[in-house]
Amino acid sequence: MIEILKEHPKAAEVMKDYYIDLMIESAQDLPPHFREFLQDKGLEMSNIADMMEAAPRNLFDVFDKYEIIISITYDRHANKFCYFVNEYQDKTHFDTRKEADKDAVATALTLLESKLNALEKTNEDS
Repeated sequence: MIEILKEHPKAAEVMKDYYIDLMIESAQDLPPHFREFLQDKGLEMSNIADMMEAAPRNLFDVFDKYEIIISITYDRHANKFCYFVNEYQDKTHFDTRKEADKDAVATALTLLESKLNALEKTNEDS
């Protein structure tokens, strides 16, 4: 995951913001200075990659906000999992749902980076 984050810096920033917001939200009972520290300190990309590896499905809602919809399906004939990201269907089959989740998230990161780059270009042209 770290490689895909490095290749997609704008999408990586979205993931970083998501995880920092989660940490701050879960730290609501802690002193305000600690929450500020979390926000200022941030997270290393390696930590973000580790969290993405551990629970890729947690990111589906993040992608939903950008209209990048991930659907994991089960192919009963092959007894394997596969996925769609918007209209894109990956033809690879995976033994576990988590493997399909990880690959789908990598595909969604690529789409998110493209979308963010297009938005930036549109804003520059305005």
